[in-house]
Amino acid sequence: NVSNKKLSEQAFKVLKKSGCDFVVANDVFKNPMGSDKNKCSLVFPDASSKLLGKAEKNVIASKILDRVVKNI
Repeated sequence: NVSNKKLSEQAFKVLKKSGCDFVVANDVFKNPMGSDKNKCSLVFPDASSKLLGKAEKNVIASKILDRVVKNI
């Protein structure tokens, strides 16, 4: 349960350690398991982020997969 800025900062630390192309930052306290919708951000190595907005989980998953395909 942190601010969006703090969530992105924490996600960036994970990203740097992992060496991934991006990570998905998701505050599980604000988006509990079992809910139909989610809100998350993609965080990139240059410390930028892209808010995916609140949407149905299948829509969020599709946006994440679109980004994965872009990075292949």
